[in-house]
Amino acid sequence: GTCADGEYIDVVIARWQIKQGMRQALTDLFVDTDTIPYDDTGFTMVGAVIIQALNQAAENGIIRSIDQVPQFSVAIPRYMDATEEQIAERRMPDIMWSATLLGGVHGIKVNGRLSIHLSSEEG
Repeated sequence: GTCADGEYIDVVIARWQIKQGMRQALTDLFVDTDTIPYDDTGFTMVGAVIIQALNQAAENGIIRSIDQVPQFSVAIPRYMDATEEQIAERRMPDIMWSATLLGGVHGIKVNGRLSIHLSSEEG
């Protein structure tokens, strides 16, 4: 089905599920870790949970996989990518990611031909 704006509902749900998975993974990281260092190690820790959430979305059939390889990419910034303002605010530079949704079949048209052969022979 589609939403009022014409977008397919499975796309809306998939986006929501990925967002929720990332939020939960990030929340768990920040709650379960005493300190996430503001350096390449800390940035890698944050990036790892993003990758984990995307892998989970692939396992759940949300993100397309080809030959069992989930179709997403993640660019984890390095400390040297942070601006002075980001460092002063202790705000990590953005993690950029992209993924290909699996999507679903919305419609189908099937054509076929049926024939029958009648035989006068019995048996």
